[in-house]
Amino acid sequence: MVDPGVSTLDEGAAWKVSGNGGDYSEMRGGISYAWNWGSVLLAKDHFEWGDNYHGSNILSGRTPSFPFFQLKMKPAKWLDYTFITAWLISDIVDDSRSYKVHNGTRNYYFNKFLSACIVTFTPWKRLNLSLGNSVISCSRNYNPSLLSPFLFYIHSSSSGTAFEKSYYGRNSQFFINLSTRQLGHFHIYSSLFMDDLGFTKFPNGKFYDCLSWKTGFRVSNIFRSNLSLTAEYTRTTPETYTYPVPTLTYYSNNYNLGNYLGDNSQELFIQLDWKPFRGFLVKTSYCLVQHGASWDSYTLEKLLWGDAAWNFNLSYEIINNAYITLGFQQHFISGTAMFLPKILQTNDALISGGVNIGF
Repeated sequence: MVDPGVSTLDEGAAWKVSGNGGDYSEMRGGISYAWNWGSVLLAKDHFEWGDNYHGSNILSGRTPSFPFFQLKMKPAKWLDYTFITAWLISDIVDDSRSYKVHNGTRNYYFNKFLSACIVTFTPWKRLNLSLGNSVISCSRNYNPSLLSPFLFYIHSSSSGTAFEKSYYGRNSQFFINLSTRQLGHFHIYSSLFMDDLGFTKFPNGKFYDCLSWKTGFRVSNIFRSNLSLTAEYTRTTPETYTYPVPTLTYYSNNYNLGNYLGDNSQELFIQLDWKPFRGFLVKTSYCLVQHGASWDSYTLEKLLWGDAAWNFNLSYEIINNAYITLGFQQHFISGTAMFLPKILQTNDALISGGVNIGF
């Protein structure tokens, strides 16, 4: 259901192969210290950046958890700042360090690191503008400059003529997020993610080849009732999250750090939420997904696969944190269905139900 090769919003998993089987592996935890206007955190966990109701295109939080250090500061009511540096999983074998043992090969993997910062301005109440940048790097030793919380990482790894001849030492990103709740019951939001921002991209048109943008809105309490409408559109161009060097992709554990659909894709998501009475929730949604035929196809005229999915879900909270659920799904798949979990690779109707007890 959550294999790295499928397109799903569900959280990914690390799988340790052993003999004829394997083990699911996940552990989360950390330690933090806080003061009046900030905090520090050392943890192995998930985190998400970017407003959304159906998957962020900046940092989605769906990869298996990885260790990171985080610094958060809020020195003023109108300013919020977050910095993280993380140790990712490259899943790329370093042959120069790997060696033979009696029953196989002891593999070493390339080190892979992420540093990112985001600053949020709140000039007026319920209006947030966020600017941020990040860098993916690969080196045998950790670069101390990645610990600096105030660098513009796009230029942090430059090193003169040697760097000009080989740009493979880092892969940088830039992103913007806007969120406003100033118009009554409306939440309007938009985010833009750009890979390897540089002035050389503008003259030759490459500026449009490495973008992912998302825009949407949610209006709550329509007609003064517990009825909400959400609409969201996402478009990602072919060279946004991938990279010519496999150790520098915007991935960890082979899962995309950004939007779950990956490169050369678009999505339209519409959902109605209704709470007729306490504890009872009805959700109806339509999701149209399209994925381009190849990574270097700049249009979606030749689709590799598409999916128009209808979902209807009921949820009732019997007692506090105890739910029963019932769901109905209908998919209309075009092209190959390999990007969906096997159970969803059908146009037949799917019915699901369950019980969820939280502690």
